Amino acid sequence: MQHREFNLLSLPVIFAAGLFKNKKWFNKLLPKLEAADNYLFEHIPFLSRYAWTTVISLSL
Repeated sequence: MQHREFNLLSLPVIFAAGLFKNKKWFNKLLPKLEAADNYLFEHIPFLSRYAWTTVISLSL
């Protein structure tokens, strides 16, 4: 079993993007926030419990 978390810092921006018609800023900001999420989950593991999305992979 493996698991990976996503959407900690990017979650508020995803909601805010729905308020604006011009989403060019969102497309530029999202990859940076995803990289920051990955960094935080790697260096401060307990933050992963606050992530909105968890992907669980099971294999035999």
